[in-house]
Order: sequence, then C-alpha cells, then structure tokens
Amino acid sequence: MKKIDIFKEIIRIMTNDSSTKKDIKGKNPDLFLNEINEEMSDDEFYYLVRSYLASFGIIGHVAISKKELDLSFLRLKYYNGLLYVIDSDAETNLLKGDQITYIDGLSIYDFYLKHKLFFVQTNEERQYMDWSYFVKKSKQITICRNFKEVLVIYQPVSNEKKRILFESKWIENDIFYMRMDNFFEEDKISQLYKECEQALSSAEYLIIDVRHNQGGSDSLYFPLFKYALPEGKGFNDLNIVDDFDMEILYTPFNTEQRLISFTEQLNDPATSQETKDLINNFKEELITNEEKGYVRYPSDISSFLPELKGISVSPKQIFLLSDVYCGSSGENFVEMMKWMPKVTVVGRATMGILDYSNCSSVEFADYILTYPTSRSLSIDVGKGMTNKGVIPDIEIPWTQKHLTEDIDLKYIIDLIKDEKGK
Repeated sequence: MKKIDIFKEIIRIMTNDSSTKKDIKGKNPDLFLNEINEEMSDDEFYYLVRSYLASFGIIGHVAISKKELDLSFLRLKYYNGLLYVIDSDAETNLLKGDQITYIDGLSIYDFYLKHKLFFVQTNEERQYMDWSYFVKKSKQITICRNFKEVLVIYQPVSNEKKRILFESKWIENDIFYMRMDNFFEEDKISQLYKECEQALSSAEYLIIDVRHNQGGSDSLYFPLFKYALPEGKGFNDLNIVDDFDMEILYTPFNTEQRLISFTEQLNDPATSQETKDLINNFKEELITNEEKGYVRYPSDISSFLPELKGISVSPKQIFLLSDVYCGSSGENFVEMMKWMPKVTVVGRATMGILDYSNCSSVEFADYILTYPTSRSLSIDVGKGMTNKGVIPDIEIPWTQKHLTEDIDLKYIIDLIKDEKGK
C-alpha cells in the first residue's frame, strides 16, 4: 500500500469513523497530504502522519504506532521547562535522575519550538510520550548527571526486560500495598487477587498504586469494588455527581474492525469465561447497531452491577495513588473509586483520555492506527476531562524530590500514622 493511500485512508477514518468527528476536525489534512511522496523515508512519513493526528489533541486514543516497537523502557517528566528521566533501562545509557538539556544540539526549548506540531498537547506534564519518541530517535543527547554535563548516545534495547507490573506487600502490620500497572493481563491480575484475598480482608488500610496503569479491560478491576463500597451498600446507594451518558459511533467499518479484535480476544486461552461473555454481548450490539451512527447509552449507575455489595471484612480506609501516566481504564478505575466514601485519591491528575474511548485499531503494512469509537456526553456541557484528567482528592505536585524518594507513598503512610495517633 502506497504512503499516499495509507494517509488518505487515515483521513477517511478520522472523518467518518472516529467518534471525535462531532467536535474535532484536526488541522487541514491537505497541509500534510501535499508533503507526502513515495521516496520519503518511513521515519519522515511517520512524523508527518503523527503530526496530523496530534492536531486532534487526544493522547493515546488517537495515534499511529509502528509494529516494530523499540522495546526499551523510558519514562520522562517535562517539568518547568526541564526534561528528566524518571525511569529507564540502564542499557539505554540513560539513568533515573538524568536531566536532558540538549537533543541533537538543540536546547529543550528550541527543540520543542522546532517540532511543536508533533506534540499532542500544550500541557507540558502530558508531553512525556512525545519527548520519549524524540529521545529514542536522537543521534546524541546532552545530559546533566551528578552536576556534570555528559554527552551520551541513546542505545535501543534489543530484548524487552522483565519489569515488575504487579506487586503486593505489607508495609506495616495493618497497611497493605498493591501495585497494578495495567488491567489487560487477566491471568496475572487473577493471580494477584488470589494471593491478596486474605490481606484485602484483614488489612485496616489498603493502598492501591495505579500511577503507571496503562489501562485495559474495565471488568478486571470489578473484584476490588466489594472492598471499597460501604458494607451492604451498592452503587445505587452512592451519592454520585456528574455521571454522564456515553454514545458509541456505529459504522460498518467500525463494526468490521471491532469484530476482528473481539474474535482475537475470544480465541485467546488467557481470556476468562466472564470476559468472553461480555465480549459476546458487545458483538451482538455491534451487529444490531451497525448502520445507526451515534447511539446513546445511559450511564445509570444505580443499575451498575446491581448484585454487588460492600462486604464487612474489608479495609477501613483505601488510598489510591494516581499520576498523569495513568490512562484509559486505569483512570476510569480512579474515577469510580473516587465515588466511594472510604477512598481517598492521592497524587496527581490522571492522563485525561476518557472523553473519547472504546478504541479500534487498523493495520497498515508497518503501522497501526488507533482511533476512538465512543464519546462522553460530558463534553456537551463543558465537563470533559481532556487535558485535565481525574483530579485527586489530595494533590501532591511533582518536584525533583520524587526522583530520589516516593513522596506520594510516604505522604499516605504519614497520614495514616497521624490518624492512628489521634
């Protein structure tokens, strides 16, 4: 498939099949289309397409990615005009705490001005994915490490390193900690729940860390609700403000693409029967509504999981750790848990990408386009979360101290100790 044809198909999808089409048109695609030629490199083509998609202003849920991913782990923080390495594989030649001052000879400020169209959002806290791309593609980087200026060359990692994505431990004899970095590895999450079942019932205080949760399937966090809801109470007993309806855009193309994805999930042996039942229900709705365009779904929380009630053997208080790296289903979890009287969210606002979700993917040779098929009606009353995220109950602004210690976790532990001391 020619580059020009790939881009034209992407334009067609964003114009007809993306749920953003009601509100966001993006920049004039002709401005980018006129620059495409078949002789341009793959990197040049990718840069151009991604710059066009960036004009929609939606992190992650409107995106193009390469099938051959750089397996290196790199997490950055752009803070007060300075670019820091939050975490990285050591083989990349970058270390946690490094301050990146120049990329390919350009200061961070000048580099941003040169590539401004590539950045999805103007909010610097939400630009970490874009900066990560440029650092990985750079020829040389100047960093400040231990107060010395060092010139390094970023080194891709050939093999993906095994990382801790799920963790559980007792911090003190009445404080239990769980870390969940995604909601899509169903087998690992099920195992985590089994291992933590006794602790979840006996801990007085529970800390759930979803600061780096990449999202996944909403149903995989449902088992935690019984510990968070008041004893004997369900969702219909909660005082919920601003629970907005959603609409899904049904088109023949969207139906076709999502059915492909659902079939793959159903054929995956790691998918539980409960999840398969949900997927089969979604499939029926896709086929029934294929030609209907936008279909509204009332968000009647009183009917959500009607049989689910809070249990007596559960933590007295639950704390959620959140951050801007938490997105999609991860931040939906934060938003729902925030409704619970005994839950306190601590940290920083989440990524803010739930306005447009239920994504579909389309493959083009070496590329994958991701676009949303649903739209929150919170947008219509000016209460969307794009560029805002889910706001924590207690906000702890990020500072350089976060590079050397877990300020957020320490805050919660001190809060618990103060409460116990009263």
